[in-house]
Amino acid sequence: MNRPAQPVVDATTAEPGSTPGWLLYLLPVGQDREVVLAVHGTPPTDHDIATWLATHAAVTLTASREETDAFTVTVNFAHIVLARTAPYTLSRHVTF
Repeated sequence: MNRPAQPVVDATTAEPGSTPGWLLYLLPVGQDREVVLAVHGTPPTDHDIATWLATHAAVTLTASREETDAFTVTVNFAHIVLARTAPYTLSRHVTF
């Protein structure tokens, strides 16, 4: 049985030495907690994320953790059931 090829998307738009600009929240299949990535570069549109989920794309991004150099990570959206973005912040506290 032939399976359609999984799209591969290179979304690494970060400049060297840049800081994260947005957060990507991912809920993997079978998990009850989101994984959060601090991502560099231009955030995707809602349409981009919907397309990645619908096509089960493998998306390459530039991410980092506090006090570390940026690294490249590939997210397999075939294993993600929910994805959302938010502006980057050093704090996880939200004030209303």
